[in-house]
Amino acid sequence: LRKSWGPELSYECVRAMIAGCVLVLDPAYESQFGQAALYADARRVGKVIKRLSRRPKMLARQRELGYAWCEQNLDPADFVGAISALKS
Repeated sequence: LRKSWGPELSYECVRAMIAGCVLVLDPAYESQFGQAALYADARRVGKVIKRLSRRPKMLARQRELGYAWCEQNLDPADFVGAISALKS
C-alpha cells in the first residue's frame, strides 16, 4: 500500500472496505482514503450514517468508491515489488 503523510493506514478499515462496508472516518484519514470514505468528526458521525441509510444510491456509490480504492491500492504487483525490494 502507498503510504502518505498522516495517520497510519488502518488495515481494519481496508478489510472492511474489501467486505463492502462504507467507511465513516475522522477527517485525519482523508489523505489515506480520499473519496473512498466519508469523513465526520465524532459529533457528526450519526448524521452521516442516517443520511446514508436514507439514500441507498449514495450508499451504493460510496461502496463502489471503496471497491475502486481497493483495486487501485491493493494491486498484487505492488506487493511483489515491495517484497522484491527487500532482497536488495
